[in-house]
This record gives sequence, structure tokens and C-alpha cells, in this order.
Amino acid sequence: MSSAEELNIQIERINPERVPEAYEAIHETLDDLVPRGMFHSELTLDELIEKNKKNVEAWDKDENYLFFIIDIALNQFVGAVMFNNVNRDYQMANLGYWVRNSRTGEGIATKAAKLAVMYGFEKLGFQRIEIVVAETNKPSLRIADKLGAVREGLLRNRLFIHGASYDAYMHSLIPEDIE
Repeated sequence: MSSAEELNIQIERINPERVPEAYEAIHETLDDLVPRGMFHSELTLDELIEKNKKNVEAWDKDENYLFFIIDIALNQFVGAVMFNNVNRDYQMANLGYWVRNSRTGEGIATKAAKLAVMYGFEKLGFQRIEIVVAETNKPSLRIADKLGAVREGLLRNRLFIHGASYDAYMHSLIPEDIE
């Protein structure tokens, strides 16, 4: 694909029928996802099915929103974007995203994150969306920048993954930031 505008992707609510595809993509990308604390290295399909059932329940309870990123032209699962840490007292949530290794560098995460942000503001009523990125995660930092998120500062020991603390940048988006 020559540009992000040409990407024919969509985000869709977590779909249990696509979990085997998600499992394949996760295993393709496991070396990148495990250090970020998203999955463990021995993840089984049964565990992912159970985890996704919990994600469906969390969606229905307004606690978490997991979207699958789908390449429409290929009908292929290419990653996920999600809102977690939903706080309705302040109408805010955290945004996370990942794309399978074979499809990185195409602008997919940026486009999917933009679609999710629009959904978050327009459908879920968020007034602030935060993106917390480990200071060493250069690809995710670039995506936050491409989204137009404001980098608010470096937070010491903000992330705790696999028993270790990491500094992370806090980014935010508010409805006025969206063009």
C-alpha cells in the first residue's frame, strides 16, 4: 500500500468468530507483545477464547472496549485497538493498539487508532483519551504523534510490566484535537 489514505481497514467490536485469526496474529507478533505485558509467551487458543469472552463482558459493562482491526480487502485480522481504564466520573479512557508484525509500517495502527478515537468521542462520550507509552517504544510514540496527541510529560515508573518499572510518556487527546 502506498499511503495510509489508501488503507481499506475498519475496526469492529470484538468478534468471537475471529479469535482463531487473532490468535495466529498474536503468535506472529508475540516477541513484541510479551515485553509490553499484553500476553504471555505460552498463550493458548483456549486462554485467548476465555480472555475474549471477558472482553465482551467488559464491553457490555462499559469497562473496556476491544476492537479488532480488519483489512477489508483481504478480510484479514491485522491487529487490535482498545480502550481500557474507562473512568466515567471523568469521561476518559486509555487507548492502546498493536498490529501484527507482517503488516507493520503500513499506517494501519494510526488509521485504526483514529477510527477508535472518533468512536470514543462520538459514541462513548469520552472527553479525554490518554495514550501511555514506554519511553523506549519508538513505534508507539510515533503513532501518538501522528494522531496529534499532546505529549504531556514523562511519568516516572508509570508502567509495571513483568515485575519491572518503566518510565512512560503521557499523551492526551480531547475532542477539540480532532480535525
